[in-house]
Amino acid sequence: MPSLVDMLDDGDDDDTSTLVRDDTDEPHNRKRLPLVFEVDKEGQLLQALAASASDDNNSKRLFVVMYTSQFSQICQRAKLKYQRLALEFGDCVAWTTSDDESTSTRRLEQVGSVGFAHLEWSKQSPLCDHITYLPHVDIYDLSTSPSSSTSKTSSRPNNYRRPVLVASFATMGPAYNFGIKVRKKVKSLLADSSSDDDDDDIQKQDDLRIKGMERLEWWTELDRQEKFGI
Repeated sequence: MPSLVDMLDDGDDDDTSTLVRDDTDEPHNRKRLPLVFEVDKEGQLLQALAASASDDNNSKRLFVVMYTSQFSQICQRAKLKYQRLALEFGDCVAWTTSDDESTSTRRLEQVGSVGFAHLEWSKQSPLCDHITYLPHVDIYDLSTSPSSSTSKTSSRPNNYRRPVLVASFATMGPAYNFGIKVRKKVKSLLADSSSDDDDDDIQKQDDLRIKGMERLEWWTELDRQEKFGI
């Protein structure tokens, strides 16, 4: 299973998620950049989730997926807010260039509490079949403890953490609402501040987990069919 560091390659392989960086300013010597996985296939998203969840410590770990449209001005502005959130909560890379700018290196500098991914909405993509309004955000909890009942014949590692969908919503209104709403939700989930006394809220969370599990199983099956033709 690939680690975050393993996924810091040049992204020439179509099956590998890539590093997103702001090219408006070329790195002069050293620049700190957020690690955001660009995905457009089921396998790429599953790989990004697996890489972000491969850390075996007991700390809280979330994974946020942002869906946007290239034709929406609100989405394009919201993507800038998303980059700032990735810098604040996510994994960051140190991008260093030589004095003559002939070579550059990058390494994982900061491991945050949240992994980030982005994909462009497409009505043909199974990844987007649950999307009604844009921009849309799905948040997965990667902190679920490994199951003690894992089969001995399972190909999953012992520290495998099954992603659990804990939030799925569209941010309505102007772009600045996106940053405010997503930051508030991420902080709430990291702090585990949801109420356990509200039966309606518990039922909604259970329904969301089931939907998330069904989506992940479906995407896994589609990825298997594409790779192996079965």
